Amino acid sequence: MLYLLNKKIHVTILLLYFISSFIFVATAQNSSRKKKWDSLQNLISQTDSIHLKISYYESLGRLVSRNEKHKYLQCLFAIRDLYKQDENIEKYCSYTQHIGWFYTVKIEALDSAKVFLDEGLKLAEKLNDTMLIGKGLTYTGLMYQRKGYNKLAMTYLLKSLPYKMALGELNRIAFSYNLIGEVYNSQQQYHQGLNYHFKALELRKKMGNNGFHIGNSYVNISSSYYGNKQYQLALDYGLEALKIYKKIGTGHNISRSNNLVGNAYLKLNEIDKAIVYFQETVKLHDEIKINFLKIEALSGLAEAYLKKGDPIKAEKYALESVALAEKHTYANIKRDSYYILSELKKTSKNYKEAFEYHQKYITVKDSITNAKKVTQIAEMERLYNIEKKENEIATLAAKNTEQQQLTKEKKYERNLALIIALVILLLSTLLYFFYKKTKQKNKLLAIALEDRNVLLKETHHRIKNSFQMVSSLLFLQAENIEDEKASQAVREGQNRVKSMALIHQKLYQKDNLIGVDTKEYIEELINDIFETYRINKKKINLKTAIDNIALDIENVMAIGLIINELLTNIIKHAFTEESSLNLIEVEFKDKIGYLELVVKDNGVGFDIETIEEKSFGIKLIKSLGRKLKAETEFTTNNGTQVRIKMYNYKMV
Repeated sequence: MLYLLNKKIHVTILLLYFISSFIFVATAQNSSRKKKWDSLQNLISQTDSIHLKISYYESLGRLVSRNEKHKYLQCLFAIRDLYKQDENIEKYCSYTQHIGWFYTVKIEALDSAKVFLDEGLKLAEKLNDTMLIGKGLTYTGLMYQRKGYNKLAMTYLLKSLPYKMALGELNRIAFSYNLIGEVYNSQQQYHQGLNYHFKALELRKKMGNNGFHIGNSYVNISSSYYGNKQYQLALDYGLEALKIYKKIGTGHNISRSNNLVGNAYLKLNEIDKAIVYFQETVKLHDEIKINFLKIEALSGLAEAYLKKGDPIKAEKYALESVALAEKHTYANIKRDSYYILSELKKTSKNYKEAFEYHQKYITVKDSITNAKKVTQIAEMERLYNIEKKENEIATLAAKNTEQQQLTKEKKYERNLALIIALVILLLSTLLYFFYKKTKQKNKLLAIALEDRNVLLKETHHRIKNSFQMVSSLLFLQAENIEDEKASQAVREGQNRVKSMALIHQKLYQKDNLIGVDTKEYIEELINDIFETYRINKKKINLKTAIDNIALDIENVMAIGLIINELLTNIIKHAFTEESSLNLIEVEFKDKIGYLELVVKDNGVGFDIETIEEKSFGIKLIKSLGRKLKAETEFTTNNGTQVRIKMYNYKMV
């Protein structure tokens, strides 16, 4: 007993020794750094040499720790101002762009970033510096990508590539490929995103790049596979990136990889593993101070605990995520957290708060769409004006060259050219006069067309909101009905309303206001039906083969209602037990002279003649089929197959 006591005392003494040594070393390092900092500040104040001051500020920047981002930013501003005093416009431009990048990536102040990136790009174009133009376009594309304005981001990034290729900067080309891939991911075009991320990875391996950049490519490939719902591949590449970053990366890289791995585990239903990675990101926030990654992790934890059946922790993390997202204006994550809170309140039968959170979710979702469109329209107009000015400058330069050539010609040739120029000028004046008249008419027509489009979009928006309100009321009604059959009937009505609301949502979010793309609509409709009935996709396998056809609203409305009825019937009646062998297949094909919809399952089947008289759903399908002049065929061998050939349809 005495031996054990002595041993514990020795261990305690050793532990205290190591802690005191660590504190001493840390204190000594901080003291040394402060002395160097003060010394450099004194040197700056004592010299009038601009070049020496720049050198001292660069040394100050190297002393700044990762948590002192604003101190580092002060050094950047000081160096930029000194280059301006020295009239070194190239360096001034370079540091202006670097400040814009720093605001984008490290401080996440995107509006401030835009101010400096706009100034830097204008200076680079004025200097006609290929390297600075390419860098400015890339950083601006990155800023718009972080803002969520994907079309603008893509415009800038694609414009940057020729400048980088002209300089043969393979590393910068790879960086642009990565960003373009990220933009494609944001637009849910994951196949194209993967293509660019693998291009970047190939370039980096070819250059013998260090592991840090290879890890960055792995992160982006993981993100693409995740968006494409290939969750195992997303997990594999995320873990590879994490392995690299834990050796040579920063807290920022580790946190980003943690979130990717956590989300992949979440989709693979390995909830406890997902929680471990999200919690590590939350712990790392004190070191890296990047709010977006912490908010993303909190949202992931909320979803994980919701799936785990722990509503108290799920609500705690969802509320933390919302609070931070509102503080730092991260609308996307705020939207997701409102949805989780709505689901939590619904589960606890607090329908009033569930409804309120659902309305907040809808409001934020709509505001994101509208804000992006307004900014994109304004910015596209600005880009158009810049391009127009560039063309005018090129035209003037060509005329000046022509005039210089004229001075070398003989006198009579010059006079002849002047006469021709006068004739051309006269004709140009007349053409310009008619052009102005035509332009004015076109402008009035464009305004009238824009007004009509705005009204039409607003109409679709209001119709969608009305349907959404009806759907929400039906949802609340269903939750309060004790009779299961009556509650089920109301839910089916809710699904029919949602299928129609989805059409108007697609219309007001797109430029095409009179038709709907069938592939995107049908896939989203199927997902909504699966979510409504809380279907576990591991227990029912879904296969789809859907052609992308732009159809008239009335046609899509009828087809959506038919699909809703067929899938609802399959989910309710086809399968007697949950099994990974259960299969539902949905095909929608553009045949020669008709459209064909096939919905089939491998369930228990049914007797069409017995059920037809009782089933409202089958009556509705046949009624809608008559509107589409459709041939409907039911087959019940080895499950149920419904084949509908539609001859009355209108493409737009």
